[in-house]
Amino acid sequence: MINKNILKNQYARRAIAFYFDSLIITFLALTYLFLFDREGPTIECDTLFCWNTSRIAIFQVLFYIIYFLFMEYFFQFTIGKRILGFSVAGEKNKMFFWKILMRTLIRLIPLNIFSFLVDNNRLFWHEKWTKIITQNKKKLNAS
Repeated sequence: MINKNILKNQYARRAIAFYFDSLIITFLALTYLFLFDREGPTIECDTLFCWNTSRIAIFQVLFYIIYFLFMEYFFQFTIGKRILGFSVAGEKNKMFFWKILMRTLIRLIPLNIFSFLVDNNRLFWHEKWTKIITQNKKKLNAS
Protein backbone atom coordinates (compact mmCIF):
# COMPACT_ATOMS: atom_id res chain seq x y z
CA MET A 1 0.00 0.00 0.00
CA ILE A 2 1.26 3.48 -0.86
CA ASN A 3 1.93 5.90 1.98
CA LYS A 4 -0.46 8.91 1.75
CA ASN A 5 2.40 11.34 2.52
CA ILE A 6 4.18 10.16 -0.62
CA LEU A 7 1.08 10.93 -2.68
CA LYS A 8 1.05 14.49 -1.33
CA ASN A 9 4.55 15.08 -2.71
CA GLN A 10 4.13 16.43 -6.25
CA TYR A 11 7.39 14.96 -7.54
CA ALA A 12 6.63 11.49 -6.19
CA ARG A 13 3.14 11.66 -7.70
CA ARG A 14 4.57 12.77 -11.02
CA ALA A 15 7.05 9.87 -10.91
CA ILE A 16 4.15 7.46 -10.31
CA ALA A 17 2.23 9.05 -13.22
CA PHE A 18 5.29 8.60 -15.45
CA TYR A 19 5.54 4.97 -14.30
CA PHE A 20 1.90 4.37 -15.35
CA ASP A 21 2.61 6.00 -18.71
CA SER A 22 5.75 3.88 -19.13
CA LEU A 23 3.74 0.72 -18.53
CA ILE A 24 1.22 1.80 -21.17
CA ILE A 25 3.98 2.63 -23.66
CA THR A 26 5.71 -0.70 -23.05
CA PHE A 27 2.41 -2.56 -23.47
CA LEU A 28 1.67 -0.72 -26.74
CA ALA A 29 5.17 -1.30 -28.13
CA LEU A 30 5.23 -5.00 -27.25
CA THR A 31 1.68 -5.50 -28.53
CA TYR A 32 2.64 -3.88 -31.82
CA LEU A 33 5.78 -6.01 -32.10
CA PHE A 34 3.89 -9.19 -31.24
CA LEU A 35 1.03 -8.58 -33.68
CA PHE A 36 2.62 -6.71 -36.58
CA ASP A 37 6.39 -7.24 -36.59
CA ARG A 38 7.25 -9.14 -39.79
CA GLU A 39 10.74 -10.11 -38.66
CA GLY A 40 9.42 -11.90 -35.61
CA PRO A 41 11.77 -13.32 -33.02
CA THR A 42 15.51 -13.20 -33.52
CA ILE A 43 17.39 -16.32 -34.54
CA GLU A 44 19.12 -16.80 -31.17
CA CYS A 45 15.86 -16.94 -29.23
CA ASP A 46 14.16 -20.16 -28.19
CA THR A 47 10.65 -18.81 -27.70
CA LEU A 48 8.11 -16.96 -29.80
CA PHE A 49 8.22 -13.95 -27.42
CA CYS A 50 11.89 -13.07 -27.86
CA TRP A 51 12.79 -10.12 -30.10
CA ASN A 52 16.04 -8.34 -30.59
CA THR A 53 16.34 -5.98 -27.61
CA SER A 54 17.46 -3.08 -29.80
CA ARG A 55 14.25 -3.41 -31.85
CA ILE A 56 12.22 -3.33 -28.64
CA ALA A 57 14.10 -0.21 -27.46
CA ILE A 58 13.59 1.52 -30.83
CA PHE A 59 9.86 0.78 -30.77
CA GLN A 60 9.54 1.91 -27.15
CA VAL A 61 11.20 5.25 -27.95
CA LEU A 62 8.99 5.64 -31.02
CA PHE A 63 5.82 4.85 -29.06
CA TYR A 64 7.06 7.10 -26.22
CA ILE A 65 7.31 10.08 -28.59
CA ILE A 66 3.96 9.35 -30.26
CA TYR A 67 2.17 8.76 -26.93
CA PHE A 68 3.36 11.91 -25.16
CA LEU A 69 3.03 14.09 -28.26
CA PHE A 70 -0.51 12.91 -29.02
CA MET A 71 -1.83 12.91 -25.45
CA GLU A 72 -0.32 16.23 -24.33
CA TYR A 73 -1.11 18.06 -27.56
CA PHE A 74 -4.74 16.97 -27.92
CA PHE A 75 -5.78 16.41 -24.28
CA GLN A 76 -3.17 18.32 -22.18
CA PHE A 77 -2.63 15.20 -20.05
CA THR A 78 -1.47 11.60 -20.30
CA ILE A 79 -3.30 8.67 -18.75
CA GLY A 80 -0.85 8.63 -15.82
CA LYS A 81 -1.26 12.39 -15.30
CA ARG A 82 -5.03 12.04 -15.47
CA ILE A 83 -5.11 9.25 -12.86
CA LEU A 84 -3.00 11.32 -10.44
CA GLY A 85 -4.75 14.62 -11.12
CA PHE A 86 -2.20 16.50 -13.26
CA SER A 87 -2.51 18.45 -16.46
CA VAL A 88 -0.06 20.35 -18.67
CA ALA A 89 -0.50 24.10 -18.85
CA GLY A 90 0.88 26.40 -21.50
CA GLU A 91 -0.20 28.96 -24.03
CA LYS A 92 -2.01 27.06 -26.79
CA ASN A 93 -0.99 28.88 -29.95
CA LYS A 94 0.43 27.86 -33.32
CA MET A 95 3.76 26.97 -31.65
CA PHE A 96 2.10 24.65 -29.09
CA PHE A 97 2.64 21.49 -31.18
CA TRP A 98 6.35 22.22 -31.62
CA LYS A 99 6.74 23.02 -27.91
CA ILE A 100 5.07 19.72 -26.98
CA LEU A 101 7.37 17.90 -29.43
CA MET A 102 10.42 19.64 -27.96
CA ARG A 103 9.17 18.86 -24.43
CA THR A 104 8.82 15.19 -25.36
CA LEU A 105 12.31 15.00 -26.88
CA ILE A 106 13.93 16.82 -23.94
CA ARG A 107 12.50 14.17 -21.62
CA LEU A 108 14.74 11.66 -23.41
CA ILE A 109 17.83 13.38 -21.93
CA PRO A 110 18.79 11.02 -19.08
CA LEU A 111 19.63 13.80 -16.58
CA ASN A 112 16.27 15.51 -17.10
CA ILE A 113 14.74 13.49 -14.25
CA PHE A 114 17.13 15.21 -11.81
CA SER A 115 17.02 18.67 -13.40
CA PHE A 116 14.42 20.05 -10.95
CA LEU A 117 16.99 19.64 -8.16
CA VAL A 118 19.26 22.33 -9.65
CA ASP A 119 16.57 24.79 -10.73
CA ASN A 120 15.54 27.60 -8.35
CA ASN A 121 11.89 27.27 -9.43
CA ARG A 122 12.02 23.47 -9.16
CA LEU A 123 11.17 23.00 -12.83
CA PHE A 124 12.36 20.16 -15.01
CA TRP A 125 14.29 21.09 -18.16
CA HIS A 126 11.37 19.99 -20.34
CA GLU A 127 9.18 22.52 -18.49
CA LYS A 128 11.69 25.36 -18.21
CA TRP A 129 12.81 25.30 -21.84
CA THR A 130 9.31 24.99 -23.36
CA LYS A 131 7.37 27.07 -20.81
CA ILE A 132 4.79 24.28 -20.60
CA ILE A 133 4.47 23.06 -17.04
CA THR A 134 2.73 20.20 -15.31
CA GLN A 135 0.30 21.37 -12.64
CA ASN A 136 -2.09 19.79 -10.24
CA LYS A 137 -5.55 20.02 -11.82
CA LYS A 138 -7.06 21.24 -8.54
CA LYS A 139 -4.79 24.30 -8.67
CA LEU A 140 -5.75 24.92 -12.30
CA ASN A 141 -9.48 24.69 -11.50
CA ALA A 142 -9.15 27.06 -8.52
CA SER A 143 -7.67 29.87 -10.63
